[in-house]
This record gives sequence, structure tokens and C-alpha cells, in this order.
Amino acid sequence: MFNSHFCDRDYSSQGKSDLKDILHLIEILLVLPVSAAGCERMVPSQNRLKSSLRASLKKSLEGLIKISARGPSLEEFNPVPSFDCWFARDQRKGERQR
Repeated sequence: MFNSHFCDRDYSSQGKSDLKDILHLIEILLVLPVSAAGCERMVPSQNRLKSSLRASLKKSLEGLIKISARGPSLEEFNPVPSFDCWFARDQRKGERQR
């Protein structure tokens, strides 16, 4: 499958000057520490969100976990636009009045 022309070539220096920036970026990426801390922090969030009372959560659980992990803090969150959207949707259906 591999011919001798391919196997006998020295690729360590060929094209190195052309790809200098990319190779430097790859070297940086190779030494970055890999951590599972983000995943480990998500387990308590999942346990808090998916209790026995909410055992039927399926699709929305992933969204709730993402909001919990990446969303704004409670001090930064402004709920008014979300409430307005929610109430406007329900008023179109004729279900809820503000």
C-alpha cells in the first residue's frame, strides 16, 4: 500500500518554514493540560436538576445543564425578556393572562 518513495522521505523539515505558525499552534495545543473538572462539576448540577420529582426530564435536561454551566449568574440575569416572550406565546394560544 505504501510505496518506498513515501516511506523514505524525511517530513520533519520539509515545509516547516511554510507552516511555522500552524506548527507552533499545534505544539501549544499538545502541552495544554487536559482536565475533566468541567464534567465533574456538571454531575452535581445534573443531580440537582434531575430529582425524583423531575424524573421525566429528557430533552430539557441537557438545556438546563448547559444554562446552569454556561449561563449568566443570577445577579446578571434579567428575566423580563424571557417572561415577556413566554406570556406573549401563551396569550396567542389564549391560555394565560398577565
